Amino acid sequence: MVPSLARIFRFQRRALLVEDNPMIRDNLVAALTEMANVEVIATAETEEQAVRWLAESAARVDLVILDLMLAQGSGIGVLRSLRQQRLRAPVVVLTNYATQDIRERCLELGAAAMFDKSQEVDDFLAFCHSATPIASAKASASAKTAALKTRMAA
Repeated sequence: MVPSLARIFRFQRRALLVEDNPMIRDNLVAALTEMANVEVIATAETEEQAVRWLAESAARVDLVILDLMLAQGSGIGVLRSLRQQRLRAPVVVLTNYATQDIRERCLELGAAAMFDKSQEVDDFLAFCHSATPIASAKASASAKTAALKTRMAA
């Protein structure tokens, strides 16, 4: 019996991957495992599957990776639902439709970052690898400290 990757590697993060294209999904799982130290513990192909899975299991993931154009529904719909759920895990959008308007809309809806599948995969993997829960907490604390210092100086 071959041990699971989770037993061989100590993954930094566990992710839900929302992607409807099987070939892209399989390639992303492999790339995330090998290059970003992220274990994809669940996948969804539709908005409904993603929302349902997160409603039941959000505490199991440290990261949500989201495509915008899905077989049924959209990533925007998932972001709207997650905003209402107050999901604690960061959501990273990876799409072929990374226009400035779409980027702004995703960030407004709570996405932590957005990357273009055709041009920014390396940046996406680097983000997923470096954005550990500890690093995110430190960055958040640093930002709050800087904002407080700015207010106190004024």
